[in-house]
Amino acid sequence: MRTMPNSYILPTDDGQAVEISRTDYDALLGDGGLTQRRMSTITAAARILSVFVDDEPRKFQQIVEGIYGSPEALGTSALRRGITALVDAGLLEQIGRTSTARYRLPVTD
Repeated sequence: MRTMPNSYILPTDDGQAVEISRTDYDALLGDGGLTQRRMSTITAAARILSVFVDDEPRKFQQIVEGIYGSPEALGTSALRRGITALVDAGLLEQIGRTSTARYRLPVTD
């Protein structure tokens, strides 16, 4: 899918993806006012949502395994921020607290 060397593929709000050059990405982080932390949180949130193909609740480690394909994979701080952002935005529901929490897509009637 990449057409430019050293580019990034970023998710868009309509479910598509867009390619951005390293130079443009650096400009957004520098002069554009975005932070790398914010960009990594958005990307992590998109990766987390890609794991949810049904409404089955999942523990954080199950989400991490779904992303990386390994039960030994460790969750990153970006993934934790992504989970928090998704819950705060109402895009995921949290069941339980902290280490015992499970996450699912919101129930719609």
